[in-house]
Amino acid sequence: LEYDPRFVVFEFASNLILRKEQVEIIRKFVSKMKSDSPAHVQQLIMGAGKTTTISPLLALLLADGETLVLQVVPPALLTFSRAVMREKFSSVITKPVNTFHFDRASEVNDILLKKLQTARDRRAVVCATPTALRRRCRILKLGSILWPPLT
Repeated sequence: LEYDPRFVVFEFASNLILRKEQVEIIRKFVSKMKSDSPAHVQQLIMGAGKTTTISPLLALLLADGETLVLQVVPPALLTFSRAVMREKFSSVITKPVNTFHFDRASEVNDILLKKLQTARDRRAVVCATPTALRRRCRILKLGSILWPPLT
């Protein structure tokens, strides 16, 4: 049996005990991120700890200064998810939590790229909605300065 000290610190800081299934899911995600094929999807039932446990712990493990962690949630959950991240990363474990806003009036420029690079470098978590990302992706397809992202 192998223990990751970050799991123990997270449990202590969050005042919870990780369930075996949560640890297995987190390890799968981390393993996939380190592989040549990092795509991974996991469906969980309501109450399994997606927002309050799994997402924050993945952010802790994956936001390493080289990888930008982007949490994409439905618009109705953005405020709650961001609040959970800020709660988890505001005391014992500290980590910036930012929101990615992008709409039709937003400009794709060096300032936006610099903000995302700074978030990555500071090991921050960036929260966004699918709509914000879709709008950004349409502009990326036009060959904007952000492609390839964060290289």
